[in-house]
Amino acid sequence: MLAAHDTGLEPVEIAPEGISESTHNRVGRLTRKEGNLQAQGETLLRELVDYEKSLAAEVDGAREKAAKIIRDAEDEARTLLTQARSNAEKHTEARLKDARTASERARKEVLDEANQAVSSLRDRAKKHKDDAVKLILERVLP
Repeated sequence: MLAAHDTGLEPVEIAPEGISESTHNRVGRLTRKEGNLQAQGETLLRELVDYEKSLAAEVDGAREKAAKIIRDAEDEARTLLTQARSNAEKHTEARLKDARTASERARKEVLDEANQAVSSLRDRAKKHKDDAVKLILERVLP
């Protein structure tokens, strides 16, 4: 929207009859100046419209570029997330395998120790069995 500006020109009243030549020349100059100002205003308006279109195109280009950057970032984030999940699963599986191996080793050690204790107790029981039978017979059958 163009604003009205003071051109410094004063309106001139033209008498219907008997216009002097100097007045006629003055009115002609004012009319040409007004025409020139109007042409300059139209040129400025066209330039402003062109500039606005140019800015709008730049804004659209920037929006498209920003949207592409966002899409690329989202794609990269999805890829990284997929890789992280895969790495976490591999790490978890490895840790689980290690834990199972350690658990199996500990179970075997406990069983081996228990079997050794049972074997030792059996040996001691066999060794003292005859003495125990004798003692029971002595007490039951005096």
